[in-house]
Amino acid sequence: MAKARGIISLIGTISDITFYRMNGKYFARQKKTFNRKAFWDNDSYEGSRRSCAEFGTSSSFSAALRRVLYPMICTIRTGYFPSRLTALLRKVMKGDLKNDLGERKVLEGNLGLLKGLEVSTHDKVSLHLRGKVTAEIDTSRETVIFDFSQVKGLSKKHLPPSATHCRIIPGVVLLGENSKRMGQIFNPEFFQENFKEIRNLGREENRIIQFSQKYSKMLCCPVVGIYFYQLVNGDYYELKTGAALQILDAVRLQRPDLPEDKGRNWRDWIRGLAFGVL
Repeated sequence: MAKARGIISLIGTISDITFYRMNGKYFARQKKTFNRKAFWDNDSYEGSRRSCAEFGTSSSFSAALRRVLYPMICTIRTGYFPSRLTALLRKVMKGDLKNDLGERKVLEGNLGLLKGLEVSTHDKVSLHLRGKVTAEIDTSRETVIFDFSQVKGLSKKHLPPSATHCRIIPGVVLLGENSKRMGQIFNPEFFQENFKEIRNLGREENRIIQFSQKYSKMLCCPVVGIYFYQLVNGDYYELKTGAALQILDAVRLQRPDLPEDKGRNWRDWIRGLAFGVL
């Protein structure tokens, strides 16, 4: 991949060179040759079709997780978070030893890889807080206990310069294997205007959040977000910098008495791709 320099900015293909734009910069690469019919019909492409389906599964699950998290991450500078999350989910799926390539599932994989994931690479919860927030999931009572006892306050080094107040908000995300269905998010404090003055910020109290599982197998992710505000003439204005969110843990919930939420296997995914119904 070559980076284009100069005053000429091209998008498209000339001869065997393709020009394209990514993140405001222009690049050039050799035109790819691809035989669509052979890909779908030739048995030698069986492994490629399975890998393609698995990438689609991780990409769809990534999009579903970001959709359910949207209220808490819409003001965060996420950068390449979609691609980072998709790549991480592919690694999670490799931990599924029950199913073959193309049929592996996120919920059967190594969900521990999601623990500690930061949404932003610029602003991180682990940098803002002087201490670690932990989450304990009680599946029998369907509750998550957020423990802030180790948090000693905010790190002044990483505070936005104009911030006067902040909010530290925990939440619980539930998502089934079928990424086409909307997940659930439980964050009762998110819509409460509980602004805390940074200069007089005391110890954070532990919180308990109740959740309700809909399907027999679901991903449960306790998360914590931090948001900064500036007080001007009695009004609080959210700052565009500093906001961060971290996934504290990721576990699979199982309740056989609930209905299943089956995701599509690779054959269904390929069939959907062929008919344009994804």
